Parts: sequence; structure tokens; C-alpha cells
Amino acid sequence: MSAPMDFNIPTCERSTLKEKIKMAHRLGYKAVAINIFIPELTQTSKKKKSQQQPTWKSFRQLTRISATLADVQHNFVMSTDIVQQYDLVAVQPTTDKTFYQACTALNVDIITLDVTEKLPFKLKRTTINAAVQRGIKFEFQYSPAIRDSTLRKYFIANAQQFVFCDKGKNIILTSGCEKAMELRGPYDVANLGSLLNLNAAQSKAAVTLNCEALLKHSESRRLNKSVSKVEKLEEIPGNETWLLDKLRVHSSLESVNGGSRDIAGIHGIDSSDEETSVDGPAAKKIKLVQT
Repeated sequence: MSAPMDFNIPTCERSTLKEKIKMAHRLGYKAVAINIFIPELTQTSKKKKSQQQPTWKSFRQLTRISATLADVQHNFVMSTDIVQQYDLVAVQPTTDKTFYQACTALNVDIITLDVTEKLPFKLKRTTINAAVQRGIKFEFQYSPAIRDSTLRKYFIANAQQFVFCDKGKNIILTSGCEKAMELRGPYDVANLGSLLNLNAAQSKAAVTLNCEALLKHSESRRLNKSVSKVEKLEEIPGNETWLLDKLRVHSSLESVNGGSRDIAGIHGIDSSDEETSVDGPAAKKIKLVQT
């Protein structure tokens, strides 16, 4: 199994939180997210400093903020710089309008579906596909199913209803534990997927591969205000030709305009070697043509 992760360790008292993190590390998780939950979304405060917790080599501790979406008029708060600084941003819709907005417009990583009661909105495949195309994952917390048999029924029913619409490809399973004893090992959580109509591969992906994809989506969300510049090779200044080596662009240089000069001469590259060796499989030659 790839590196298992649990992206929902609710923040609490220091001693209890320390116990939960130690338990997650003991069970074999390679990354956890400390979750700050906002029950009412009105305004945001400054980002809280994360508490000093035990650290181990190759064990990541991420920050996460979650909020309940009850009114579309307050949802602009999720796009503020304070919220976007967190490693993971999650929302829990409570109406059809907020669910649609979370799937199609909000800049978030996770959409949490309530497992303690019947879903307050209808699941539509087109709306879910809109979120999937944006790289958003859907979260189900298993700890409520451990606490109470009634909550267990809602957990299984809501998850199966979603799997029917999503085909089980974009789900992450998290603990949402209130105490360390509610945490379960990665293989136990994966086996839980069989109750949700997930196959073996989808169950493992819910605690491994989907979480890795979520980290990449989170990184792109925080770096979305970036630009790229495109230049022709012949226009690259001579002091920046090292970029070609970094990008592993190896070309067969030929003379331009009847051999008057070639691009290698422009950049001060020795043109005697028409071919450059590449330490890699199936290297291709790229012919540069002046445009």
C-alpha cells in the first residue's frame, strides 16, 4: 500500500491532540492534517499558529480549515488570503445551492458530506462531475459510525448513495476522531470500503492515492496566481542557455539561411557535435527551424 494519510484530526487540547498524532504515527500513517472547524461562516480571524507536536522523520503534519456552508452570501470568505494559506481547505454544504456552489465555484480542496443524518440535498451526477474535473475530493468520516449504531446507518447509506453517483473514484476516508481510540489503521479503513460498495482498489485509494492527488491539488490552489513565459529558442539570451540543459532539450542543430549562422552560434554552443547524448531512454532529436 502507498503512503496512507488521514486528513482530519480535529484540533483539541494539547495533550489529547498529542495522543491522537502519536496514535496515527503508530498505526502507520505518513501524513495527518490538523483540522480547525468553523461551525458558522461569517468572518475569519488570523491564522492560528499550529501547536508544537511530536515530529518524526517522513511524517508530515498539515494544517486544515473546515467550514459549514449555510448561506451562499457568506461563502466569499473561503477565497480570502487567510483561508487560502492553509494546506487544505474543506467545506460542508447544507443546502442544494451551497453544494452546487462548492462543486462549481469555490476554491477548495475537500467537500465533506455529513454522515450523522440524512443528506439535506440531492446528489446530482453532473454537479459531482464538475467538482471532479476541478480536482476536488469528497470526504466521509468514519468515527461517527464507531460511536453510535444510528450514525453508522447514516454513514453507510449516505456513502453508498454517493458511490452510486461517483462510481467510488473520488472519495477519501478520514477519521474525524474525538479521541485517539477512535483511530483505525489504514488497512482497517480500506476494508471498511467494502461496506460502501467500493472495490479493493478504490478502498485503498481512499486512504492513499486520492490523498496524494489531493496534496497536488492543494499545492496548485496556493500557487494559482502564477504566470508562465514562452520564448522561441533563438530568442533566448546567451547567458540563459543553461535552461536548455535543465529542461533536457537536446537538438540536432543545422545551419539557418544557407549556413550563414546557426542557433548554436548565437548562444555560443559548439556546433561540431551535431548530436548530444542523453542519459535516458528513447531520446528524440528536435529540429529547430527559424520562423
